[in-house]
Amino acid sequence: MKSATICICTIGRETLKQCAEFALAALSEIGAEAESKPELLIVDDRPDSGPELGPLSLPVSDTIRVVKGRAMGWCGPARNTGLAEAKHDWVIFCDDDDYLHPYCVKWLHETLIEAPLSDIVVWRTVGQFQHIPHDYAIPPANSTSMQLGQICNAVCIRPASGIRYGETILKRWIKPGYEHVPNAEHRHRVSMAPDDDFQMLTLAQQQNKKITFSRYVAYGVNQPPPPHAVKFPLVCL
Repeated sequence: MKSATICICTIGRETLKQCAEFALAALSEIGAEAESKPELLIVDDRPDSGPELGPLSLPVSDTIRVVKGRAMGWCGPARNTGLAEAKHDWVIFCDDDDYLHPYCVKWLHETLIEAPLSDIVVWRTVGQFQHIPHDYAIPPANSTSMQLGQICNAVCIRPASGIRYGETILKRWIKPGYEHVPNAEHRHRVSMAPDDDFQMLTLAQQQNKKITFSRYVAYGVNQPPPPHAVKFPLVCL
């Protein structure tokens, strides 16, 4: 089984430690099956240098590597740092207040056996979304397109594909009716619209990159994903 890099881009949220513990559990699940040592890459994207992250927030592990991001105000540049720094063929991204399923690395491997030409794998995701009044798996089971409301930050990217996030958010990518406003955590976000990933995925599709919607609910927004395996149809765009 090929190893993977799990990349968490952090702005110093208190949930980082628990998020990292879930990621380390996923890396430990592949154990001796991995071709090379997996890694948890933390991109420190706080706007000020502050104290070191390691002693404050992270579990003790020789699997963890911390690099400094550019703190440009949104997650695209931070994720680009992760793509540039990752040691493995695939990068599994996670925000510092979200959670990966312990089997996510195994499930990525299974997905790539079914869809070996993939450049991007999009996880099915659950969580408390502000713009949806109930728990909801996205992309939904019958989805064969990337509608704006279906895309979130739960992606895995093959760095060699050349896919990168934009360095700026362009107004044409913004969902009508929402404004580009800063929030209290020094990130510029579009209220209730997943702007960064929608822009990246749309550009990738225009460049004929291979995008696959995984079968598995492997990502939880602000909460862990279901502990059991929840499966959907595999969709290749």
